[in-house]
Amino acid sequence: MRSFKGIAILVIGLLLVASCGSSDKGQKFADKFFKLAIQGDYEKAGTMLEEKPNTNLDPVAAVESFANSPKYGKLKSAKKGLGFNTNINNGVTTIKLPYSLVYENGEYNTNVTIIDRGMGMKISYIE
Repeated sequence: MRSFKGIAILVIGLLLVASCGSSDKGQKFADKFFKLAIQGDYEKAGTMLEEKPNTNLDPVAAVESFANSPKYGKLKSAKKGLGFNTNINNGVTTIKLPYSLVYENGEYNTNVTIIDRGMGMKISYIE
């Protein structure tokens, strides 16, 4: 029974370390995306979006409309908020990070969902 508790504690510790490492990589990835969008490099930022099957979404146009919101104006800055949520299931890592986006005409709080299916990170969704 004693060794089982030790193994359980070790496994939980390893999962926590893996989750924190994933969230740090996810934050760097999201920060790079926002930096490219703010600089107007929509093509590079578009390559960071996850391709959705059965959609006709142009990633470059999606980033451009996100960075130049009709409601809020031009995106000026993005800052990660407190907290994160990491889920690893069947080799797929899903990271959710809160961000505060500052536009010309206001501030908008959102969550960024990043997916890693083993072939690199992609932004799946920005709420």
